[in-house]
Amino acid sequence: MSDDEAEDIEEEEGVYLGEYDGGRNERDERHGYGKAILPNGDAYDGMYENGKRHGPGIYR
Repeated sequence: MSDDEAEDIEEEEGVYLGEYDGGRNERDERHGYGKAILPNGDAYDGMYENGKRHGPGIYR
């Protein structure tokens, strides 16, 4: 799967974390520009660093 394809994200315990479309680093963490839709319907469009939201972005 390429870094630009949307994917459903699950933790090891099987908890649904939402959908993510964007860059990843060598550890497969969210990194660089990306878009996420969370299970509650909220959305984030912006920058990530090492798996966490970081820098400019819009949370709706």
